Amino acid sequence: METSIDQNEVVFIVFLGCAVMLLLAVSLLLFYHIHRRKIADKALAMERQELQHQEALLQHNIVVQEEERKRIAKDLHDEVGSRLSLGLLHVGQLQQAIDHQPEEQLQQIRTILNGAIQSTRQLSHSLMPPVLEEFGLEQALRELVEQVPATAGVKLTFATNGVAIKRGSAVELGLFRIAQELLTNTLKHAAATAIHLQLEETALGVQFTYSDNGKGMDWHLAMQQGGMGLKNIEHRIQMIPATHSIHTAPGQGMQVQITVNTNNHQHEKH
Repeated sequence: METSIDQNEVVFIVFLGCAVMLLLAVSLLLFYHIHRRKIADKALAMERQELQHQEALLQHNIVVQEEERKRIAKDLHDEVGSRLSLGLLHVGQLQQAIDHQPEEQLQQIRTILNGAIQSTRQLSHSLMPPVLEEFGLEQALRELVEQVPATAGVKLTFATNGVAIKRGSAVELGLFRIAQELLTNTLKHAAATAIHLQLEETALGVQFTYSDNGKGMDWHLAMQQGGMGLKNIEHRIQMIPATHSIHTAPGQGMQVQITVNTNNHQHEKH
């Protein structure tokens, strides 16, 4: 009997020891898992914080960039443009006051000044199109389409059903800059023969659609490769703010549709 008890005690002790070791092993594994999870969560939080910081920095840069564009455009128009125009006026008066011997040289100066004035006007308009502030997004998009030369070999069309957006608003400026960026990207890289822009009022809100029949792209891959133009487009969409869908693939052209919720913005008829 004593031998039997001793054997039972040994078995119990061995079983208890195994249970304690197993519990300890499970505890260590659980501690390791929790520790790894905390490290991973902390790294993810830091990554998200860094991403938010980068997005905030980029948005700030876009705002500063727009303010600087507006300032430079105003300076070009008010200072450089007016001085060139004044110089051209003086040349004209001088040409009338003197004999005709240096007329050829004066005409060359007039041609140079006229070219400088035209270049200054074009640069000023590209930085901050006055038509956008004076006549609104519809007319600005029409002018954007008309400015593409026929030699580009692309058929451009624009359609609208009459959209009411507050003139001079962030929505107008954001959509116009996006249209500029998309058009530039198509003309440079897509080898498209047709581009269509559409601006309309829908039940969902103001909707802007851009499409081309170019060679398309892998949008996500292009974003990962650091295409600043594409990143600017997405950040401008976030800044409006608006929802969007992008349909593109190699060989399938591209369509970008942006919808601005009318409940989130003030609209007015012009």
